[in-house]
Amino acid sequence: FIIGISRSNMKKKKLTGGKKKKISKKKNHSKGNNPTNTVLRRANFIKMTRVRGGNFKFKAISLGKGSFQWKTMQLSKNSKILSVLYNQANLKLVQKRNLSKGTIIKIDSMPFIKTILTNQRSFIDLLKFQIDKMILLKLLNKGLLIARITSRPGQTGKINGTIMEDYDLKLFFRISRKMKKLIPY
Repeated sequence: FIIGISRSNMKKKKLTGGKKKKISKKKNHSKGNNPTNTVLRRANFIKMTRVRGGNFKFKAISLGKGSFQWKTMQLSKNSKILSVLYNQANLKLVQKRNLSKGTIIKIDSMPFIKTILTNQRSFIDLLKFQIDKMILLKLLNKGLLIARITSRPGQTGKINGTIMEDYDLKLFFRISRKMKKLIPY
């Protein structure tokens, strides 16, 4: 059988630069897979593939929602992803709306606002850091937040992320100004 994508050691060269001799035929365990380019869409489509040891990997083909954590407020909510803003790996991934680890995205802030308004403790916490985080409050008034994906959607089949605050937000806005992109606030 033909292996297109291989994880085997046979294709690598020796330290001297010479070719390695073929000592075994192609095996099934050295087969590789195509990359799962998870795309932002409304409908969630997750593909289940069997991997080594009889286990399963859940590869997300397209996702529209994710679980996001606001660390300083100690909140974790499911929220809708609105758009892809930046990807360090490649800017073409932003145009294709690919979701991978480290991608900066724009999410809906309504689930967080509802819990802040209903919970007295979190509302008091919000008032405490109101002066320091004016950028974050401007974004909340617009109905959106900026988050970074911390999970690997192509491996786990879901999106987990953290909401960007303080230094991370300022750094992101500095990068986006350099790129002359639209700033979301």
